Amino acid sequence: MNDRGDLLTHKAAPESSTSTASDSAGDAPTASSHTTDAQGRSLHTPLKGFFKLAPGQAIGQAIGFAVLVLVARKVGPSNLGTYQFAVSALTYFSLVANLGITTLAVRDVTTNPDRARAITGDVLVIRLTFAALSFASLLVLAPYITPSHRTAIVLDILGVALIIEALTGEWLLQAYQRLGTIAIAALLRQITVGVLTALVLTVGFVGVERYAVVTVVGTVIASTMTAVAAIRVVGSPHITFSASRLYSRCRRSTPFSWSFIMIQVYYTSDYLLLGFLKNSNAVGQYGAAYRLPSIVIGVISLWSTAAYPYLVRRGAAEPTILQDYVSRTTSVALILAAALLAITFPLGHALMLEIFGAPFAPAAPAFVILMANAGVIIASVNLMNVLLAVGDERHYAIAVTGGAVANTALNFALIPSLGTTGSATATLCAEMIVFFYMLTRARRITGPLLFDFTRLFRGLGAALMTGGILFGLHNTLPAVGEAGIGGVTFIALALSFRVLTLDELLIWRHAESSS
Repeated sequence: MNDRGDLLTHKAAPESSTSTASDSAGDAPTASSHTTDAQGRSLHTPLKGFFKLAPGQAIGQAIGFAVLVLVARKVGPSNLGTYQFAVSALTYFSLVANLGITTLAVRDVTTNPDRARAITGDVLVIRLTFAALSFASLLVLAPYITPSHRTAIVLDILGVALIIEALTGEWLLQAYQRLGTIAIAALLRQITVGVLTALVLTVGFVGVERYAVVTVVGTVIASTMTAVAAIRVVGSPHITFSASRLYSRCRRSTPFSWSFIMIQVYYTSDYLLLGFLKNSNAVGQYGAAYRLPSIVIGVISLWSTAAYPYLVRRGAAEPTILQDYVSRTTSVALILAAALLAITFPLGHALMLEIFGAPFAPAAPAFVILMANAGVIIASVNLMNVLLAVGDERHYAIAVTGGAVANTALNFALIPSLGTTGSATATLCAEMIVFFYMLTRARRITGPLLFDFTRLFRGLGAALMTGGILFGLHNTLPAVGEAGIGGVTFIALALSFRVLTLDELLIWRHAESSS
């Protein structure tokens, strides 16, 4: 339900990996180059999963973005803000309906597939019970926790999805690496929402109500499809209503539950506090500013989905797998973060104006900051995967708690004077806190991380040159066209500077062709 994407969704390759401090393209084969090749193959399985998910996700994200642009232009910032506030408030009720149950279940099914039917039965009972209680609470509390009657109405409509999502089989398909089915279900959901929105959307608050109903219909379709697919994979859930077993599963899920609550505090407090400290107009502008960054985050969530079961299976037995994973993915993430900032910084205002219209242009600074934040999230998600895969969820909970506290405090301090820009700044600071804490913890788990600093500096150079070129093109083309040129320019420079090597390109191509 969150437009920013779910970052918390989570077969072994034949070779183990070892770390190397640097890679270079075009050199004669050496021991180092053979090591690099082995490292690439060690990520072959997650890459295959990623490429199964990526095409459908790309199309779905494009549809979702087009729908939001249509809704934003049709209903305006204030009404869009009403919807965004309701989505953020719903997140907390959704947490109660889940409480980290499915994240633990993915790990349990991955390590004990023989107990899949029993685990599924326990998860279904717990989630349906909590979802019913959460929905009942929402209906009672909605008038008191929303800034307007209209927001309460939208929240009630969206709340129906709590019951529906309790029946989803997506988490079980993830554990069994049936990622293609997940991708198809997500795409079908976006297509449904897109078509129905185009048919029923109208101006004003009525348009927001209809959009909320359409969103719920999309959830029904996706949840039904994944539930049917999960039953075909595992069989019917084995439901026993064992109080002791259900309690044990809830208790073991507690660290995940706390982590997810804290995550949502620093991912949604900006919307909520903007609504209370400013107005729904600011919330709508902020929601539009977050849409493009959320596409980046959505793509990264695919990697998390593909990599998590792989790390669970391989990480405990082969620590070098985790060491290589953290070193390589963090290096790539930092380079991508620099590229995102280089492209959006020169074009932020023009993109917001061109895509969403003049009423949303004041949120352009927030858009640039949130895109930088998306780059940090790329790195954070990979570190999160490692901590959860090895059972270190307690320290992950500490990390996100620190981020939540910082984000809330900074939102209170910055929103009154800076509005959407202050809220985006608070979000970025919170994400940086989480990233550095998890990086420190990951180093204690995996040992020294051998980052390729030469690659990092080359990537930074490619990003700076890309930004310089875009500044030179300022207003010579439509902003979307200039952004496209920026993306192509960075890729070309990255290849020229050997930020990405030939061996790595071949590995990614092999993974894609094997999917």
